[in-house]
Amino acid sequence: MKVLIVGNKFPNTSQVFLHNKIIELAKVGVNVYNLSAVRVNTTELEKSNNQHGIKIRAYNYRSNSNFGKSLFIMLIKDFKSLFQLSTICLKNRRLLVGLAILRNNLSLLMLSKQVDVVHFEWNNQAAGFVEVLPYLNKPYIVSIRGRGITSQPQADETLRINLGSVFRRATLIHSISIDLVSHLTKYSYRADRVRIINPAIDLAKVKQKNRRNWPEFRVITVAHYRWKKNLSTAILVVSKLIEEGFNITYDLVGEGPDREQLQFMITELQLNDHIFLHGAKSHDWVLERLTKTDIFFMPSIQEGFCNSVIEAQAAGLPCVVTDAEGLSENVENGITGIVVHKFDSNEMLSALKQLIESEE
Repeated sequence: MKVLIVGNKFPNTSQVFLHNKIIELAKVGVNVYNLSAVRVNTTELEKSNNQHGIKIRAYNYRSNSNFGKSLFIMLIKDFKSLFQLSTICLKNRRLLVGLAILRNNLSLLMLSKQVDVVHFEWNNQAAGFVEVLPYLNKPYIVSIRGRGITSQPQADETLRINLGSVFRRATLIHSISIDLVSHLTKYSYRADRVRIINPAIDLAKVKQKNRRNWPEFRVITVAHYRWKKNLSTAILVVSKLIEEGFNITYDLVGEGPDREQLQFMITELQLNDHIFLHGAKSHDWVLERLTKTDIFFMPSIQEGFCNSVIEAQAAGLPCVVTDAEGLSENVENGITGIVVHKFDSNEMLSALKQLIESEE
């Protein structure tokens, strides 16, 4: 089987699950083509292929070098479709914008002719190819993973309209949680085409939490530094615990556009000795850190699912998470952790205190 995966670049170790999925597909004999918006790093690609004994083919749909070739082939083999697609892409748009959209759509169309099925890893990315979907003539699967189906369509009317076409035409719709399926009701889709498949982790790589031999209580969050993770609220909650006399260190592992804001808060609250922005770290570093931590905290206000929470539980850490969409499906409330309301910082505070006091 030949599969075209439209999503993140490959290799991409910051998206561990998606990165490993592509590798495992190739290992079982699937011919994987990867298409992304990022220029292909041929050195990294070759290194990854050699390391795993596979052959992933990676392409960049924004590459201008392939645009002329695609136009030439379509002129010869399918002028009618090229004319129709060009008309759609250029209509009511500035010329350069329309040509860029045509370039992207042609990249997908040409690669789709070489495969059996197309998989869009993100539904909002599929919406960016809405013009070419009627011309694919191949089954396609679209995944819904979080804000692309929840918050983004609320702020982007064009995305909301385009998603209607994406879901209506999709052969299958993959959701990573039960909750996210409820957001499909805004669109025209067939319920029998929906499949709920939760992300998974490699238990063999997860180490168990060490026996506690450190004086402070260690709390950790592994997340992108962006609004939906609600990290500013987390910092305020931890600051209140410290004010109440709890000896706590709080590790924030990740990277993102909110780093400046978070560091400013930490400094202004005089918490540089308690709260640490570690930035992006390797997956192995994170797994090792979990073994030396007491509590995992995920304060998100928007979250489709969360592999970090699954890994923390596998390592033996109790988790405090919010009820943001599929996040609450990660934890058995009262058994493997505590689920709190996503906008209630007092509940977060109480839950963390409960776990800390139970450790004492």
